[in-house]
Amino acid sequence: MARQVPQRNKLQLILLVTFAILFVIATILAILGLVNYDQACQQNQEQATRLNDLQRDNAKLQSDTDELVMLVTGKAGTVAGAKAAAKTAYLNTDEAGGLAVELVTLAEGDKDKVELIAKLNASIADQQQQLALHKNLQAQPAQAHQAVRKTIQAKVAKLNAALVEEQKKRGEVFTQAKGNVVRTRKSLQRTIRAQTRRIEKLTEDNQAKTNEVTKLRNQIDKLTRTSRSGTEITLVPGGRIRKLVRADGICYLDKGTADSVQRGMTFAVYPAQAAGTTDAKSKGSIRVTRPLVDISECVIVEDTPANPIVQGDIISNIANQASRVRVFVVAGVFDLHDTGQATGRDAEEVRNVIRQAGGKVADKITVQTDYVVLGVEPAKPIAPADDALEATRKAYQRQLKQYDDYVALKTQAKTMGIPILNTNRFIELTGYKPDPQAN
Repeated sequence: MARQVPQRNKLQLILLVTFAILFVIATILAILGLVNYDQACQQNQEQATRLNDLQRDNAKLQSDTDELVMLVTGKAGTVAGAKAAAKTAYLNTDEAGGLAVELVTLAEGDKDKVELIAKLNASIADQQQQLALHKNLQAQPAQAHQAVRKTIQAKVAKLNAALVEEQKKRGEVFTQAKGNVVRTRKSLQRTIRAQTRRIEKLTEDNQAKTNEVTKLRNQIDKLTRTSRSGTEITLVPGGRIRKLVRADGICYLDKGTADSVQRGMTFAVYPAQAAGTTDAKSKGSIRVTRPLVDISECVIVEDTPANPIVQGDIISNIANQASRVRVFVVAGVFDLHDTGQATGRDAEEVRNVIRQAGGKVADKITVQTDYVVLGVEPAKPIAPADDALEATRKAYQRQLKQYDDYVALKTQAKTMGIPILNTNRFIELTGYKPDPQAN
């Protein structure tokens, strides 16, 4: 239906152009008729003027002829009578010329004049006939123009009526289509809301499963106390317990600010005989509360009654070594506080523990890297469907990059023989005890 309206508009335009062309032709014919009519009138006027002049000449010639006839015959008569009388006189006198010759010449001239007048009369009649014809031709274009105009007006009126009817039908169709669009839009909105709720439910389920996986991995981390790479770490003593005040839960180290010990630093405590071993288990941990020049007061954070911290035990923090600054690379997310959900905030807490102990945290592995601390391995995401939402696709790409980066870093550390520490191993080797109230 949308195509019929432009076709009818095109037909209407063609009729209007045809009407304009016929009108121009009729106008041109009318102008030509008027021009020819004026020319015919002018020629007729010129012929009439010439006829009057000839009639005057003829009248004068007739008067002269009559006068000559009178002179030749002595009485009024015809030219023929005068010629006969002149011939008789010529025969009697045996002479020719004089008045008779003039009379004959005048008679012949009169004959020529008469023939010319006849021709002029015939020409005038022909001009009058042509003039009448031009008048008829001039009237015919006006009549044809009027007839064409009426025909075109009738067709235009018919087309206008059809156009009004078509616009009415189009209005009805548009109203119906608009209603269909509104209904379709409402249906799509309901579908979108249902799909959105479904996506939210799937997201919640996925997050719950992810949390469950994280919790299981943390449990696995707690069950294993060795480095993931299998690389052994030799225990290097960083000082000794110089004095112990069990009643107050404090002890004193033989290290102070001169050894870069700072308030808040933590140390793991081992038996004295564990120095130089690779499989030593810590007895507990302590935290520096008041560092002095060559001695530091510490609070006992953790130990056990069966194997308590005693004077002479050695201390160690893998990030605090007197020989040189240790370089760490931290990757992944961590669950230091056993909440069941690993976060980037706990990963930053791990970095702060390293820096506080005097270690350095790097962004990538190099030949200078001493240790790699890995958090929970991210789950490899499932590729979304082809018709998934853009936000879903972006989330997939982000999770896939995190997974790929984690696996690549772990592979590189193993290839280069760099010790890899999980969460529990890192806590044990640094003596760090996360504060349960800090999260």
